[in-house]
Amino acid sequence: MLAPLTYTEYRPSPDLVSSVACIWQITGQYDPSVSHRVLPDGCADLLFDLEAIRSLGGSPAQLVGPMTSAKEFALRGAVDFIDIRFRPGVVGAFSAIPAHQVVNTAVPFGEFPPSLRLNLAELAAFSHPSDRVDFVSDLCRFRLSEIDDFDPTVQFALTRWARVECGNLIKISVLARNLGLSERAFERRFVAQVGLVPVHYRRLARFRSVLRQYATGTRDWARLAAFCGFSDQAHLVRDFRQFAALTPTAWAATQAPAAGFLQDGQVTASSRMATKAESPAAVRTLVLFVAIPSQEMPMSITALLCKATPVLIVERIEPVIPFWKKLGVIPTTEIPDSAADDGRLAFAILSAEGIELMYQTTASIKADLLKSASVKDAFPLVPQKTTLFIEVRAIAEVESKLKSERLIMPRRTTFYGCTEVGFADPAGNIMVFAEHQD
Repeated sequence: MLAPLTYTEYRPSPDLVSSVACIWQITGQYDPSVSHRVLPDGCADLLFDLEAIRSLGGSPAQLVGPMTSAKEFALRGAVDFIDIRFRPGVVGAFSAIPAHQVVNTAVPFGEFPPSLRLNLAELAAFSHPSDRVDFVSDLCRFRLSEIDDFDPTVQFALTRWARVECGNLIKISVLARNLGLSERAFERRFVAQVGLVPVHYRRLARFRSVLRQYATGTRDWARLAAFCGFSDQAHLVRDFRQFAALTPTAWAATQAPAAGFLQDGQVTASSRMATKAESPAAVRTLVLFVAIPSQEMPMSITALLCKATPVLIVERIEPVIPFWKKLGVIPTTEIPDSAADDGRLAFAILSAEGIELMYQTTASIKADLLKSASVKDAFPLVPQKTTLFIEVRAIAEVESKLKSERLIMPRRTTFYGCTEVGFADPAGNIMVFAEHQD
């Protein structure tokens, strides 16, 4: 008989957000068994089966490595799991097991390294969800305090590929060049930390962008293929077969009668904010396996603009970083000021789930502007306090549409793999349009 399974996702505390994507729980009862398909997302999971711990049967805990394709898991009877989902690039350092060795692998609790051993009976004894979340959070906090083994070049690459829309996935060759590495050297470092080769991870990032667009209500696969950077619909179908082990339409059919976990893209289930009594850190609770008809939502595939990010102009960047860290927004890119001898930053990107901010110093902007006489004449030496950095699909089309507007920065190619052009709007605000190089 069908009974609700409740999935609750918790936002990690600010000191864990750079390494932990979320902590989730699923509880309830389902009989007979139901097969649940999980799609790959580059993450790894530390999964605790609290029912198995209490009954002293089955596998009480598993370290589930990054997957290269979908896998199905059976849920039956009493279900009570809590899981730590690690961001890509974390599992190797956290577990002290080389990342490539846990790809498509579930390491049982008996084979965990000593650093990951914990009192499972104590965890299973907690009845309140927030106590469980605190317990596993403390495990993460203790383990992460012991390690300092995250490669900044890999973290930079993961940031550039995270949640990119409109097919603007920077090529591996361009990314490696921007990092000052050969493609082979970059691949070695990426595999060591993430477990997957860069070309596979980049394709997976593009596949995930399809799922996000599907979740908004778009159901036209040809339009989705074009929007997300596939050469055609057949190309999308091939990647879907590899990552989901289904065609797009077959996968979509599985989303209607029963909900999947959140990494499946769309959850066809009722959703509500978790109450404070459940946990102050809860993001949302979903009652799974309750079908709700989806509604079509229009999406403009031909839209030029993909993403807008504010660029905040400051005298010094360093003082603002602790402010944002308190809120879980952390630096993902830091570029030193080559003209300064004290190591100060000229530019930084700070990110969290769904949030991105850019900071640039006034001195850096002035130096940039003075390189071009045409820019110097058009752009005031003391710029606006806020600028918009806007990623676009076709910069030539932007230039054509805005040819009658005030050009303040002629087209240029940057070291970080973008072609940029800047215009001022009628109010004098600065808009920098950027197209990633293929």
